[in-house]
Amino acid sequence: SDFTNYIKICTLASYIAFRNVAYYTRIRGLTYYTRISGLTYYTKISGLTYYTKISGLTNYTKISGLTNNTKISGLTNYTRISGLTNYTRISGLTYYTKTSDLTN
Repeated sequence: SDFTNYIKICTLASYIAFRNVAYYTRIRGLTYYTRISGLTYYTKISGLTYYTKISGLTNYTKISGLTNNTKISGLTNYTRISGLTNYTRISGLTYYTKTSDLTN
């Protein structure tokens, strides 16, 4: 499925490695790590168009037809829950992926 491919694009090892660059998933106080320097996309870190563009990756944000899940509009930001376990939508608290089991 698209979720499976989404997880396989970036291995857990490389995902953990990237946190050493900016720790955008662990901003203390659970603030909106997407709101960095008023950027439109939180993926635009260090001039990157998508934060998925790590280690040559291309479309990490395009999941199952979703176009800009990194968009800040509406403040529907994503935050890291339980370290490297789940991403959850702040508005509604619905999980859309799990990075722990590397499947769904």
